[in-house]
Amino acid sequence: MVKQEKTLYRGLRGYIVIILFVAAAIPLGVIG
Repeated sequence: MVKQEKTLYRGLRGYIVIILFVAAAIPLGVIG
């Protein structure tokens, strides 16, 4: 149970990182 929860958190964290990266890349793309 704990292992599954940890994996879910890891996947969710990776998903959040991707969202932040895209959100940061969009303004740079607009400026560039």
